[in-house]
Amino acid sequence: MRILAVVDFGLNENTGGYKRNYEVMKRLCKLTNVDIIPSLRNVRLYNYRRELISLLKSLNSSPEYVIDLLENDVTEEDFINSLRKDKYDIAVVYSNSSENIKVARRVTRAPIGVQLQLEPFYKDFSTLFKIKFRGVTGRAVKKLKQAIDESLREEEEWKTLIRNNDLNFIISVSKVPLINSGLDKVLPYRVTEPGNAYDPDLLSYRSDYKEDYAVYFTRLIPEKGLFEVPLIWKKAKRDMKLYVMGRFEDERDEEDFLKMVKRLNVNIEYLGFKEGEELFSIVSKAKFTVYPSH
Repeated sequence: MRILAVVDFGLNENTGGYKRNYEVMKRLCKLTNVDIIPSLRNVRLYNYRRELISLLKSLNSSPEYVIDLLENDVTEEDFINSLRKDKYDIAVVYSNSSENIKVARRVTRAPIGVQLQLEPFYKDFSTLFKIKFRGVTGRAVKKLKQAIDESLREEEEWKTLIRNNDLNFIISVSKVPLINSGLDKVLPYRVTEPGNAYDPDLLSYRSDYKEDYAVYFTRLIPEKGLFEVPLIWKKAKRDMKLYVMGRFEDERDEEDFLKMVKRLNVNIEYLGFKEGEELFSIVSKAKFTVYPSH
């Protein structure tokens, strides 16, 4: 079997979803014939072009001309226009962005699937409100309206792809993105089990020694339950410290979150962005994790 994979590797965002994509590619490339094309978001990150080339070369599964395009520092437009049609049995897009589904269709007429980690849009605005609302802040209504407008735009993009037979099936890490978007009613799908892939080196950090704290570490956005965390810790009425780690995508979310922590007088401390050995060491010693992700 010959597979086309259009993959977002993150590069400037070292988060779980992007790590999952990389770990899946490491394994898939050993099992079958895979051609990897990076996502357009990766191509646009010119400051990370060297890292992208190095990553693709390490996987040794990208067409040679794709590597040449990146090494020649082509623009996104030139990259798209230079993509070559080829014969594949199937294509899978490891990105929630509709633009990368269009990239796959530009390269092949084979059936195309997408791997979902989040819902690309919301069929029900009450669900969107629950997930996207940024708590009682001065800009909450404005941000909610932006989220609604974005959802409506993406919904039209995805429905057009489906009508044009440019999206044929879905793989999802859980059923939640399918239900929240309504895509479970319009396309065949499969929920992967297990739903994640990880670096086996992480197991070396496992230990029975635990300290008296808990951790919440993620991309710090409302969709990951950011503004529920202080409420949860208040309701839990625990004296235990909760360490929060990660990068805020919006500095105003950081300001609102820290104000909320202070207002509720909860034992939460923000440690900033941690990665690698430092992150794994802190997490491995925690008694438990808090993970209210939507």
